[in-house]
Order: sequence, then structure tokens, then C-alpha cells
Amino acid sequence: MKNKRLIEHKLNRSVNNSVESSVIKSTLSSLCLFYALLYSIAVNAHEKGFQQASMSSYIIDNAIDAPLSLISNQALMSAASSEVASEVTFTELTNERLKSGVEILNQLLTFKSDNLTQYALLQAPLPIQSFKDRPLIVFLHGYHPQPKNYGRIKDGSTYRPGDYYRNLTQAYTKQGFVVLTLDYRGHNDSQGEQFTQLKDAQLWYTRDTLHFINLVINSERFDNDNIFVVGHSMGASIGLYTSLLLKRRIKASSLWSMSDRTPLLPAFNIQDDKRISNGEKIGLVRLHHGKYDKTTKLENSQQAKNILQKHNIFEQLYVYETDDHLFKLDDFDRAINRDVSWFHSLIEN
Repeated sequence: MKNKRLIEHKLNRSVNNSVESSVIKSTLSSLCLFYALLYSIAVNAHEKGFQQASMSSYIIDNAIDAPLSLISNQALMSAASSEVASEVTFTELTNERLKSGVEILNQLLTFKSDNLTQYALLQAPLPIQSFKDRPLIVFLHGYHPQPKNYGRIKDGSTYRPGDYYRNLTQAYTKQGFVVLTLDYRGHNDSQGEQFTQLKDAQLWYTRDTLHFINLVINSERFDNDNIFVVGHSMGASIGLYTSLLLKRRIKASSLWSMSDRTPLLPAFNIQDDKRISNGEKIGLVRLHHGKYDKTTKLENSQQAKNILQKHNIFEQLYVYETDDHLFKLDDFDRAINRDVSWFHSLIEN
């Protein structure tokens, strides 16, 4: 009996040792693969001229399917504060004369975001001698179910920003603003179509927005003292991220029909800003929403209001008695006029 127990003990110990050995080998193998990956990234980063101190941001910036927490807390923050290496190029497009008699200058802007070629539409009222002579609005459009068709008309040709948003951007232009509307990666002819399929694509569009605004500022072609952001639906959520991350560079933001991605925002490590208590009015955000909006709920803007109040940059929430997702007729005119009057009251002469 004693010999039998001894044999069983040896067999169990042998099995346990085998399992432990298998686990150790598997762990070592995984560690080897992990360090090999880090080494390959390090070599690649070194070849691209990166320093050791920027290695973590390089890894994050190149992780296309990185976890949401990494994107929101590091990749966006780095985009908001990063040095801008790219430039913006300007290409003439056909000008337009509206029924009101206002003539609008159209240009196509080309820039890089994460080494992806991106495009944006510039609209400016004519005559104009310098873009610096007019306040600037960066418009952020909403979700498109077929991103490659964003900014295209029925025959498939490109006519940014598309029929859905044309009246909106022209309305601000008619009031004397230069309006810039970027595609976002993967939209229209802008590169990066693979990003449009990601669950957190909106955060990558935000990264494009941050890069773009920094490029615009560094180009010294525009009125950097009077930069405003207007966003609709998904673009309103992107505008909310942007207003929090670039609130010292943006004069004010108006966000229409906020989409439902605002719960992601508390993850940001953004310190409260006490500037409003000191009388400084830079970075304020106002909200517009239809009370019966069937596409995005009013609660989205109410939640955004709570977040903005926490960071001391909330201005006002306007609620309209409509179910329109993009306002029409009197509501549209009322929202535009409210924004224009507010923006002009903040403009530095």
C-alpha cells in the first residue's frame, strides 16, 4: 500500500511539473513574442527618427485597433499638444454665387493626419484680401452611413460638403465667416477607409480634427485669435472632445443635436479650468437640440451640459420644439442667428 501511494505521489508530481513546465514555456513564448514586437517597433521608431522618450506615443499612434482607454487618454491628448510637421496646401475650386447675391470663394485644403492624406473644404465670402481678415469656423459634419460618399451628389461627383450640409456652411459664410469643413479619414477621397469600420472611429476623426486645427493655426493664414467650432450630431460629439482638449485655442463652440458618444468623455484627465470665474470668455460651449429629435436624444445634450459645467465652459442649451435632427426653416434661422450674434460678441477687433 505504501509503495502504491509513493507511485501515485510521483505520478501526480510528474503531471504537475509537466503542466507547470507547459505554462512556463507558454508564458516565456508569449513574453518573447511581446518583446520581439516591442523591439521591432523600437527599431522602426528609431529608423523614423523617434527618441526613446516618445516611444509610448509612437506605439499608441500606430495601434489602429488600440483599446478605447488608450486612444481617449493618450492618442487624442498627444494629438492636441503635438508638434505639427505637416503643411496645408490650397487648391482653387469653382466659386459660387448664391441667390442672395453673395459670392463664395471655394478652395480645397490638403493636409496629413497620421501620414494619411486628408482634405477639407474652404468657403469664404468675396471679396476677401486675406483669410486673416475674417473670423474662422471649423465645421464638423455628422455620421455618414457610406463614408466614401460623403460630400458627393447624386451623380457621384464630389461637391463638398454635400447637399445635406450645404445651406448650413453657406449660412455662416454669408455672415462673414471663413468656414473650413474637413472630411475625416476614410470620407470622400481622404485616406484611411479602414478606420471607418472601427467601433471607435469617432475618436480617430477627433484626432484628425485636432491635427487639422493645429495645422491651421501654425499655417498663420487665418485669424488665430478668433477660431470657432460648429458641430452637428457625431460632429457635435467630436466638437465636444475638441473643445475640451483645445479650449485655450478655440474662442467658442456651438454643438447641434449631440450624438450619444458623450459617456466616453469622463475618461479624459482634464483639469478644471477656472478662467470663467476670472472673467475670461475663451472656450465656452453652447448647445442646440430638438426636443423631439428622433435621431439623437435631447438627453445627449443634457449630459454634455453636465460635462461642460464640470469644466466651467458651458454657455447655454437651446431646446427647440421640433423633431428635426438638422433644423429647418425658422428653427434653422434662429440657431444660425444666435450663433452669429454670440460669435461676433466674442470677436477681438
